[in-house]
Amino acid sequence: MHIFVTGGAGFIGSAHVHALLQDDVAGTSVAVLDGLSCSGNRDNLPQTHPRLRLVRGGITDEAA
Repeated sequence: MHIFVTGGAGFIGSAHVHALLQDDVAGTSVAVLDGLSCSGNRDNLPQTHPRLRLVRGGITDEAA
């Protein structure tokens, strides 16, 4: 299963990401889309996790 979280580096989004990564469901990966501009901060997410991918950008950014 692949899970996509927008705003995942913010306060609420990162809490969801941490909970999703704690669930040890085989094959589950979490992708986070965050521009890291408002409350989004890279430090809110695990520094390294094999099932986590951070994409820096916003939902209106076609390149992201």
